[in-house]
Amino acid sequence: MKKKLEKLAMEKERIITVCCECRAIKVDSDNWLNESQAHKAGLHKNYLELHTRMNNSHGYCPPCADTVMDALKRLSKPYHPPTYHG
Repeated sequence: MKKKLEKLAMEKERIITVCCECRAIKVDSDNWLNESQAHKAGLHKNYLELHTRMNNSHGYCPPCADTVMDALKRLSKPYHPPTYHG
């Protein structure tokens, strides 16, 4: 995995996406490493920035995106105050 990211950094984008909620690192179009997995693999974003000349960008990994979207949907529901029958 480490070689894959380093190769990506040298060949393509030079930008790594980090989830702004859980700090997971996107390693390709469908895969993310959570922060713990990234540290164990030596792929935390500071290492990548220093050793592969990658910059970071922030986004949401799929689980965090679902959580955020659910929260936004709850906030966007219209409020209906209670009706008083007096």
